[in-house]
Amino acid sequence: MLNSLLTSLAGRWSRRLFAGAALFGAVTTPSAAFAAIARVRWLPSPAAGITSYKVYVRNAGAPYGNAQWTGNPLPDPDGALSASVTYNPATSGVNYFTVVALGGAQESGLSGELPVGDPNPCQNDSCSSKTSCTFSVRPDGSPCDDASFCNGAETCRGGVCDQVAARVCADAIACTVDACDDVAGRCTHAGPPGCCPACDSNDPCLAAACAQGECAAEGGLEIEVDRVRLMKKASGIRLAGKGRFTSDVPIDPTISGAEIQLRAIDGSIVFRSVIEPSAVLARSAGRYRFTARRSQFVDSQNGITRLDFRAKRNVWTVTLKAETPLLENAAEEPTLTWLVNIGSTCARRIDMACEQSSDLAVCR
Repeated sequence: MLNSLLTSLAGRWSRRLFAGAALFGAVTTPSAAFAAIARVRWLPSPAAGITSYKVYVRNAGAPYGNAQWTGNPLPDPDGALSASVTYNPATSGVNYFTVVALGGAQESGLSGELPVGDPNPCQNDSCSSKTSCTFSVRPDGSPCDDASFCNGAETCRGGVCDQVAARVCADAIACTVDACDDVAGRCTHAGPPGCCPACDSNDPCLAAACAQGECAAEGGLEIEVDRVRLMKKASGIRLAGKGRFTSDVPIDPTISGAEIQLRAIDGSIVFRSVIEPSAVLARSAGRYRFTARRSQFVDSQNGITRLDFRAKRNVWTVTLKAETPLLENAAEEPTLTWLVNIGSTCARRIDMACEQSSDLAVCR
């Protein structure tokens, strides 16, 4: 016999003779030996001429047989229809319910199927009609995640959900206490103040060093900003930025590509674009350019239309243009951090103050 179980589904009827309604609930309770009673609920069909309904029940891995219940119940206070259906539970513990609407002797197509029990996520088990069904094993590697972050991701293997090892949250920092927070869905690393200077810093260029336990890593290069302007246009936000930084390390965007970020005061990324190395052209010694065609503005580089790098001795000038609705959040921020990554070189201007007007933000 089955324990009491509640499950729900918002399915759609297939449209054949009549439009039906969504089957959305079934509660099973024990009945006589080898039998159970399910209270099935569904929304009534909006079609005219509906005289009654039928509820069909099938075992997992099998098609439907005869109807288990037929009738035309009065609506519940919330407008739904319901019926108590006696059926024989499958030995697998999984049954599927469906409802059809009748106009005279003619039946509609099936509603969405409602599983009762614990279906195998690594098996395809569905019916589009009472006798037309799909029963097959999902390919190895198909996800069957149980929504628990800390026990790692599960995948199908040979028709069975295979649980991998628990998630490893250990970092490379000796002074932190590492743990897994299943509610928040993340690893936590708590340490006393000064435990890891790279992690205590608000420098976005040190984020990777913190994650890798490189606590003594040096911060990013400072960008001397000429201007960062975000102007509201009908097509979105138009960004223009120019600044320079000093680097003694060789830089070649045609090998490393480039990454542009804008961050809010809390460190969250409000805009990000990655330019692939193959998209950057070397124009002459120390001069590099990326230019997007208008059709690429949003789809390819998140709206970056032009990015220039020009080196004079060890001083690099960066000129940036973009136009995209993806910049709308950035345009509303009172403070922004501008970050430029080129290979192992990271430059940033932290916490630029932005003067806001109705259609323009200017940050320095």
